[in-house]
Amino acid sequence: MNDSPPGISFWREALLTVLIATLLGAFVHTNPGFLDLGNGEQWHWQRSPGIVMGDSGYHIRMGWLYRTGEAQAAGPNFHWTRLSVWNGRFSDKDFLYHIYLIPFTGFARDAWDHDGLVKGAKVASAAGYGLLALALLCALRLAGVRPAWPFVLLVAATSWLFLLRMMEARSWAFSAACAVLGWVFLLRGNRAAVFCTGVVYTLSYTASHILVVLAVFQLAARLVLGPDAGSSRRADLRRNAALLGMAVLGLAAGTLLHPQPLELVRLWWVQNVLVLYMHSGGEVTGLVASISQAALGWERVPRDLALPPQLFGAELRPPAAYTLWAGCGAALALPVLMLAGALVLRCRPARDSLMSMAIAAGLLALVARSIRFTEYALPFAALACGLWTRDFLASARLRAWLSGARRAVARRVATGVLAAAALAQLLVLRHEVPFLPLSMFPTMVAWLESHDEVRGKLVYNLSWDSFPDLFLVRSDCDYAAGLDPAFVAAAGTRQSQVFINLSLGRVHYVAGSGAELAEVIRTEIGADYLFVTRFSNPVLYDGLQQMAGHGLIQTVFIDETAGCALFRVRP
Repeated sequence: MNDSPPGISFWREALLTVLIATLLGAFVHTNPGFLDLGNGEQWHWQRSPGIVMGDSGYHIRMGWLYRTGEAQAAGPNFHWTRLSVWNGRFSDKDFLYHIYLIPFTGFARDAWDHDGLVKGAKVASAAGYGLLALALLCALRLAGVRPAWPFVLLVAATSWLFLLRMMEARSWAFSAACAVLGWVFLLRGNRAAVFCTGVVYTLSYTASHILVVLAVFQLAARLVLGPDAGSSRRADLRRNAALLGMAVLGLAAGTLLHPQPLELVRLWWVQNVLVLYMHSGGEVTGLVASISQAALGWERVPRDLALPPQLFGAELRPPAAYTLWAGCGAALALPVLMLAGALVLRCRPARDSLMSMAIAAGLLALVARSIRFTEYALPFAALACGLWTRDFLASARLRAWLSGARRAVARRVATGVLAAAALAQLLVLRHEVPFLPLSMFPTMVAWLESHDEVRGKLVYNLSWDSFPDLFLVRSDCDYAAGLDPAFVAAAGTRQSQVFINLSLGRVHYVAGSGAELAEVIRTEIGADYLFVTRFSNPVLYDGLQQMAGHGLIQTVFIDETAGCALFRVRP
């Protein structure tokens, strides 16, 4: 679409796109509508006071800790997850994102304003919709797509699962933006832009190697597809090899600019290599074990590093069939529709279009393996569809059919269909997530807020996935683990092995009786409190209550409604 409508400039299109995307983010976060809270259905402008938690609580609290200087003071000693490999070897893999969150922590009156921090996280997430939309719009326009905004709207029109994923306050928006912009810079051969993207990507997210993967893919794909018109295979190889080198240099420069560069390299290895081995179910051996031992200071390679599926986060598990097809089915059909269009129009898409669609199709296929690929698959699919549509509109057959008034009619019809589809996805999302409470563990939140004696203590959260909720409420005490139990297993200590066994309910691996377990918790682990949820750890949820009944530990509270319990360890 090189003949953009009269009067539409980049700034006007960008302003419109960012405004609509941000308002969309604000709408899904407030979720206005009727809600029955026990006194009949009433209208609420904000039906969802909470946020899709995931790691949101961790990230907004980190923004607060950077604001107060506590994160800088802690440096590599992330004592808040005391048993994790982060404690002593921490590097903030989301550094720039946490800096971005600092202004949004201003919604909180003080460090204990839980509600204010949640509001700040929601506003930051809504703004993230706008930032990613702007990045995608820029990528489309740089690739020659005019107008670009309908293809940004295509993302919302084809996947409510994407909208749900973006509701978390996480650095995915930054990562997806860097990936899609980096790919277009690679296509255009802009070395300086590729380098700068590598720097920003490394400082923003741990998966910055995606940029290098994209550069390698382009190099290999162009060898297969042949040189561009007027070029040679050797010239193309040199050009793309130089772009690959600039991507690598960008990642290296970003690492050196990071506050903890050496720890960042270690953490990259742990998260992107070692953790994948653990979650794959295989034993860590050979070169991976040797490098891990040298990087993490293991005296010997720990046994039983392979983690069973029950310790996987939700995003690491394949989505249910309904979630995949209802939440992303329309997006999965996009490559097929574009291919059908090319066959009907007898149009051969350009090289950049073919390569972009290959990436989009691959990412969409990976969504069936893990929903964490959704935030990459949808922007790349929108970019690929924009490029293919650009090529379609340049074909003689379609150009002839769209002559005269037909072009304006077709544009209005396409816009109407996209808007209706986006509205439908939004309505489905409202049905899937009608209400989000301020916290999944309100009793625990209330107790933490009102009991200052927990300051400086160790809350041994036997349900590792509760960490973001707890850390959001109080950061003046420590917890056992958080974000991923693989970070605990990677520490390779006796205490980390005890935690993994207890998280799996394998109490007999740790102690032969409740009395022995209480002794291990008191002397070897040094825990002051034990927090457990029924959903994540049903064995210990019941077992700790039995221990409390025998006087081995003291019950603080048991919340059967939320399915959580807190116990005090006797001195």
